Amino acid sequence: MRPSRPRSTQINGTTHLNLSPLRANRKPRLSRLLQPHKSSLIMASAFETVADAFLNFYYQSFDGPRHELAMVYRDQSMLSYEGGGVMGAAAIMEKLQNLNFGQIQHRRDTTDVQPVGDDAIIIMVTGALIIQGEERPTGFSQTFHLKNEIDANGGSNWWIFNEIFRLNFPVA
Repeated sequence: MRPSRPRSTQINGTTHLNLSPLRANRKPRLSRLLQPHKSSLIMASAFETVADAFLNFYYQSFDGPRHELAMVYRDQSMLSYEGGGVMGAAAIMEKLQNLNFGQIQHRRDTTDVQPVGDDAIIIMVTGALIIQGEERPTGFSQTFHLKNEIDANGGSNWWIFNEIFRLNFPVA
């Protein structure tokens, strides 16, 4: 069973990924979780929850209707893909839409998450790409630097500030 997809909202003509359903139990905002008196277990749990929801959305969208990823990029977003960099939501989406492979499935093997200040997180993912027609999966590593925008209703809208993607091939 696939996890439920986060909602998206329109603000000033821009679609935003809203992870507010993660706060359905009215948990404190991430910035409050970073206060020194809070336990690191609570902080890790909050950031891991955001990261897991984000990654589920990202890889489901990448492996399916890739156009849905547009909501997690902004004009100041930057993607480094196999050493080549592009900046801006439109350029990133063009790059992702024009990748030369058919059906693909991401398999996540490891995920590491850390807070960056009180409004961002960094996520490191390793895993395998299962590409239709290929005999063996290809390893990959991917890093996301996510920033949080609070919308007018107090909901969290996480977006990709920086993204780095590399294929990992076995060493001969």
